[in-house]
Amino acid sequence: MSALRTVRRLLGALYAGSAAAFFGAVLLDVVYASFLGNVDASITQPVFGEVSDFLLLLGVGSLFAGLAAIVVCWNAPLARNLFALSLLVLLVSEFLVPVVLFP
Repeated sequence: MSALRTVRRLLGALYAGSAAAFFGAVLLDVVYASFLGNVDASITQPVFGEVSDFLLLLGVGSLFAGLAAIVVCWNAPLARNLFALSLLVLLVSEFLVPVVLFP
């Protein structure tokens, strides 16, 4: 029982850390893009492409960590529901809103 509790805590911490890093990276990208608003697009296009690839990798890592945390905490309803809700908020706010608002 103690090993399962350790795995739950580890995956919960991994998910929380990766979600926080992903959210911070997105905020940093927004601030960075606002500073480069007047720079020539031919210069900034490759940079934004690399940044978006990196953010996508961070987001997928957060998604997998969240799914793993939900699976491991399946027998703990409160933790499972909180992980599922936070993963839903992360998916909606970070993946779907930019697609809907900025096609």
